[in-house]
Amino acid sequence: MELSQRLYTRLHKVERDIAVMFMVDMSGSTKGWINDAEREALVPLCEALEILGDRCAIYGFSGMTRKR
Repeated sequence: MELSQRLYTRLHKVERDIAVMFMVDMSGSTKGWINDAEREALVPLCEALEILGDRCAIYGFSGMTRKR
């Protein structure tokens, strides 16, 4: 049995499937206004993603020195 050449298929995606991860430098080199600016920028970003129904996560990383 052969499939008809008149078969029409289409991918119709009705839902977004996006996840976002933000990595924030929390080391001593970003103390003060830089760290504050990072946090203040993340708030509206995460709020916008929440409104869209997307998942997001915020991770912070820090190192004591390059030797540790």
